Amino acid sequence: MAKWNIGKHLSVLTKEKIIIGRKNLFAWVKDKKFAELLIRDYAIGNICLKNQLNKPSIILYSGVLEAVLAYATKKKGDDFIILIDESYNKKFITESNKYKLQVLRDFRNYVHLSREAVGDFELTNGIAQLAQETCESVLKGLAHYKD
Repeated sequence: MAKWNIGKHLSVLTKEKIIIGRKNLFAWVKDKKFAELLIRDYAIGNICLKNQLNKPSIILYSGVLEAVLAYATKKKGDDFIILIDESYNKKFITESNKYKLQVLRDFRNYVHLSREAVGDFELTNGIAQLAQETCESVLKGLAHYKD
């Protein structure tokens, strides 16, 4: 433990944020307030995944993905599918991640209960894991992004 941390209780969220910080997944984001929000949502997504809370983890990871693609492409307000295509065209994401993102986009819409009710799929731990792995892969790919 670091000296500043001796005797201090850290919340689960704070510990998760520290782990994410060590990975430098969001170091490329120049807007520090925005980076803090991304780290928070990614950390909460990780906590949800660890506790098998599949729906919130999928929605949080997908939200982070949409936000970083909008930031990188400078296309704020565009649909997620447009951001995915634009990111692929600019070589910010791989072809494999492009297809994974298109799948996750559909599951992100399950934030709306009406869409989940008529959906054909259950939000499983496997889909949540796919969301986490895709999110980390995209973030690692964007590590070399220059604003």
